Amino acid sequence: MESNLDVMGALDFRKGCFVGQELTVRTYHTGIIRKRILPVLIEPFSGSPTPTAELPSFPSDLDIRAQRTEVDDGPPRPRPRGTGKLLSSTKSVGLALLRLEHVAAVENGSAVFEIEIGGRICQRASIEAEVYTKAGLAWANGNLDDIEQYTTTDKVTWYYTWSPSSVNTSLEFVPMLWGDRQVSQWENSINRTIHNLGVTHVLGFNEPDYPTQSNMTPSHAASVWRAQIEPLRSQGVLLGSPVPTSAPEGKQWLLDWLGACNGGCTVDFVALHWYDINSTAFIEYLEDFHDTFQKPLWITEWACQNFNLADEQCALQNIVDFMNATQSFMDSTEWVERYAWFGAMENLQGVNQDDGLMDSSGRINALGEQYIGALAPNISSNYMPGVVDGGSGIVAMLLLT
Repeated sequence: MESNLDVMGALDFRKGCFVGQELTVRTYHTGIIRKRILPVLIEPFSGSPTPTAELPSFPSDLDIRAQRTEVDDGPPRPRPRGTGKLLSSTKSVGLALLRLEHVAAVENGSAVFEIEIGGRICQRASIEAEVYTKAGLAWANGNLDDIEQYTTTDKVTWYYTWSPSSVNTSLEFVPMLWGDRQVSQWENSINRTIHNLGVTHVLGFNEPDYPTQSNMTPSHAASVWRAQIEPLRSQGVLLGSPVPTSAPEGKQWLLDWLGACNGGCTVDFVALHWYDINSTAFIEYLEDFHDTFQKPLWITEWACQNFNLADEQCALQNIVDFMNATQSFMDSTEWVERYAWFGAMENLQGVNQDDGLMDSSGRINALGEQYIGALAPNISSNYMPGVVDGGSGIVAMLLLT
């Protein structure tokens, strides 16, 4: 994966469009059609009678149609009706709006498309894209609220509950051993949960560096880890680190914990929390954690929230901008494996209520629809990279294979 900011300057990121966005289009003849905006790589199709060595420059909003899908060894399938549009491109990189029925083939690189200019096929090309499925839910509602309302776009794929207890949902469950108070429940249930739900990942202790959370010393946490979490490796479960706060002592606690483990604690990915009001600082914080620990990252709580100055909180527009910038960065960054916004609850327990992904009745709201890719965010017209006001920062970067 490489970041190419020069490429980004050539693409038309129009206001209101974002990577992974799903659009619902109603037509007179075919009813509702679902489409998704994806970053794509465009390559000459090797099976073409006269494949070109280099791709031409294409104008914006070109119609593209699937010629065939190479999903088996059988004969080429008939070409379906219009597939979508190549919204913008520069050489082999672009943004495409594709019908949802073609996304799976595009994702695995098996789709071949015809690109037309003025009704004439000017290029046959294979188009590959990555569909981002990193988003999860930090879910504290049990079965009282409808978790399935967040699954309509397939962007949200997993959840955790700050505990070993799951809820009724089709989403992947990631158990957490919150701290000492859950050890008995963990011992009694975790093996059964792994077996029944096909658990592949678990999370370590919740904010052990903070007195009102799990509040564990590094040495004690290392002892509990070796007894309760490390043995799960034998079942093929991947282990997420204890999850520190974003206070200055959080990172140091994690370093001290690794020292106390003395090589006896396996960490497959590092989990962390972050709260503040500037997306540039958020991105720099993630980069520092990755540079320090050299592990994939899971951000299991983050929001536009100022815990230092109570009277300097993000307005709702700041939150929209902040979520767009930070979520786009994480979607596009290979070493960020998963993330979960803090806000999928009716009462945010001291966090700015405007960060909520649902309303007071438990129904998904506009910010929640933005989070799952069902609604295009209304980004500020003066949104600029690097500005230090709440919510402003680095806009989406495409990281492409």
